[in-house]
Amino acid sequence: MGGLAVDPRAVRCSTLVVGAEHDRITPAALQRRIAARYRAEYQEAAGHAHMLMLEEGWERPLKDTLAWMERALDER
Repeated sequence: MGGLAVDPRAVRCSTLVVGAEHDRITPAALQRRIAARYRAEYQEAAGHAHMLMLEEGWERPLKDTLAWMERALDER
């Protein structure tokens, strides 16, 4: 996979990084570092892996993401 360089200073919008507790492809520790680099909020889907949207209980992370979106829009 090729990388894409993004200057963290260029990111001026609300940003959310969603990680999953049992993700072996993109581990939660890496997701937390990405969130910190871009001053993003981080949400971790407890008990989930990389394909959380296909896993049982996917509704909880979705609700959390939708709540974040509502807050981000309210802050505008």
